[in-house]
Amino acid sequence: PLLKDEHEIREIPDNCTVSDILQNNAHPQMKGMMIRRFGSIIGYYLSELFGSSKPFYVLTHFKAVIASIKQCMVKADILMEDLQKMGVSDAHYYSVWMNDGALIMTMLKRKKRISNFFIRLHGYDLFDERRDGNYMPFRKMNFKNANRVFVLSQAGVDYLKTKNLYPEKLKCNYSGLYDHGVGPFDPEAKFTLLSCSSLNPFKRVDRIVELLKLLDFPIKWVHIGDGAEFENIKSLAAGLPDSVEVQLPGRLSNPEVIKYYQENHVNLFIHLSETEGLGMAAVEAQSFGVPGLSLDVGGVKEVVNDQSGMLLPLETSVEDLAKKVTEFKSSQMNSEAFRKQVREYFLEKFEATKNYRFFYEQIEQYSAL
Repeated sequence: PLLKDEHEIREIPDNCTVSDILQNNAHPQMKGMMIRRFGSIIGYYLSELFGSSKPFYVLTHFKAVIASIKQCMVKADILMEDLQKMGVSDAHYYSVWMNDGALIMTMLKRKKRISNFFIRLHGYDLFDERRDGNYMPFRKMNFKNANRVFVLSQAGVDYLKTKNLYPEKLKCNYSGLYDHGVGPFDPEAKFTLLSCSSLNPFKRVDRIVELLKLLDFPIKWVHIGDGAEFENIKSLAAGLPDSVEVQLPGRLSNPEVIKYYQENHVNLFIHLSETEGLGMAAVEAQSFGVPGLSLDVGGVKEVVNDQSGMLLPLETSVEDLAKKVTEFKSSQMNSEAFRKQVREYFLEKFEATKNYRFFYEQIEQYSAL
């Protein structure tokens, strides 16, 4: 079975085979490769140097770029050998991220060993500012060779169109989540605020703690997730007034998160990240009818808006955030009727069965191009 993370094993359908042949980066073929395949390696390097929007970065990071090319060339050979052993000849190839997988597919397609491949972009592999030196590796090369580039949000599509790299290949296709029903709602229960993310500085969970200090009514805050900032957030939360009940369960598996939403009353989902691809944690909350309060970054506006909650500018102060939470508490958004609307928005935009069916149809349609 494929490990989703160290805590959870991903369920694999009966008609699916998982291969781990590309997991090992220390392949014997790497030795002496620079000599044996010097021309091909330098050819890829020069293509990247003259095709990248950051040629100076490519020059000053020569060894790292060459290492990536060599590693992907070896893995491309290993993958083809494995596919030939399995008798795979007519297939669709898909890289879930624009990482080594995409470059491996590019190499195979350039050598005419595969006829098609598709990429999906999220955030880290989409927005330049998320990468060291604002350098997005091999983007032009991958876009040129991919049959279609699926992007997690329309905001991402709009951003990529400014790069003017094969804009005709770009297609917004939301990731989907399966419907697990409506979460409980009790207007008489203690107001509950929930956040769910890794605890890293750019997620800005410390600002949630700051706004909680400014609220003048009893509230429960639940944060699901862990990370480098866990102890810091735990320490900050210890200083909150007695009117704030805090629960920090740490990292939960996805089934545990779903169970929490199914069994516990949540008034409002809050997410204050300074950067985001789309915001699937907010989508998950919406699937149970929970409205969201988020900041306008990346594609978040496509998830949290007037139909599903409150979208605020990135620069919104902690004081204004606290005011918005207070306003929400007594507004029509904190009602059964609005929660029904939130659910309907989820079912229209982000329900998995519909979205993945569209994705499959697109692959079928564009595989021959």
